[in-house]
Amino acid sequence: MSKRKKQKQNTEEEGPQILGRFSGNLKMGLVGISSCGKSLTYDVLSRKQVAKEEKQDLNMKKKKENQFEARCLLQDPRHDFLTNLYEPKKTTPTYLLVQDFDSFGESSSGFDNSMLTAIQSVDGFFHVVRAFSSRTIHHPLGSVDPVRDMEIVENELIQRDIQGIIKKIASLEKQLRNIKDLKKNEDLQMLKVFKKYLEEKNLPIRQGKWNNKEIFFLNTLALFSSKPVVYLINISVKDFKRKGNKHLRQIMEWIKKRTNEPIIPFCPVYEDELFYATEEEKEKEGFKTVIPKIISTGFTRLNLITYFTVGKDEVKSWKCRKGSNAPQAARVIHTSLEKTFIAAEVFHYNDIFELGSEQKVRKAGKFRREGKKYIVKDGDCIEFINNKTSTTKKKK
Repeated sequence: MSKRKKQKQNTEEEGPQILGRFSGNLKMGLVGISSCGKSLTYDVLSRKQVAKEEKQDLNMKKKKENQFEARCLLQDPRHDFLTNLYEPKKTTPTYLLVQDFDSFGESSSGFDNSMLTAIQSVDGFFHVVRAFSSRTIHHPLGSVDPVRDMEIVENELIQRDIQGIIKKIASLEKQLRNIKDLKKNEDLQMLKVFKKYLEEKNLPIRQGKWNNKEIFFLNTLALFSSKPVVYLINISVKDFKRKGNKHLRQIMEWIKKRTNEPIIPFCPVYEDELFYATEEEKEKEGFKTVIPKIISTGFTRLNLITYFTVGKDEVKSWKCRKGSNAPQAARVIHTSLEKTFIAAEVFHYNDIFELGSEQKVRKAGKFRREGKKYIVKDGDCIEFINNKTSTTKKKK
């Protein structure tokens, strides 16, 4: 059975589908026009997650000439509770992968093709939007207009999707001149529907109401406008402290009309100052970071969930895609665990938090053995059983 047929069969069996790659190794990418503050945003997102004395290259590595990647730790009080409860030799929280690229072009004439090729590899976007004025940081278009800037980025991505779909339509039409292929003809008709939607609605493809078959096909196309977005509104230190900005209402109205996706006002300059502030300065000034909120929102927008493996050796958080069954979740730990999977022994974090120990969870009958069709839930604590080793200790 081909990979696509197998995925289709799974799609039909597992119910409603969601846009995006089915993987635990999903990434958010930073996008925005030049001078929006994207580079500093990446700096504060990445270095916030490592101790000051650690080398930056442990957490922030250069992937290519114009591409960087960081592992941004996900702050999760559940992980902290389990660590305190089990007192393991080692504890490992999970993280969100974030990539940064060269900024989009310094005009509204379009984006560089190499840039668009690079951002196609990510699964969602942190769209950094400039909403601050500055005498020293020149805006490439001459004025600060957040809605205009958002429209430039979104329209460019939609147009690139349309261009890509047109090429696929032309290719399929050429093939179908000489052969009859029901599957290819079905794909062709769906492509025409997607093209019409993008051209007439001028909205991202993710805003459309698609059935399972259409979502499955869209996931093979990896369109720019199918990727989820979190809008990071870059405001001044003054505006951040007073919790107000003259552009915010207009920004919120524009986003609400189009996609109604998350909006997080923040100030990377402020976050940069906070990183170097002493504990005394933080307490005196009332410093409060929004970096954990940004990371957790990106994590959620990618439809990622967290499960745990627990024990005296290690407490570890793992991430997998929402809707993953037990073997798919086991694959995150090691690919062999999916193939050799027998069962999963499961209890939920809420149960151990309420009852106070694993022993009490077992006694209360909250400890279960699940099979291959079990859909992993956010907050599950799992021990995988496979046919190579009688038990796979949760290293978490």
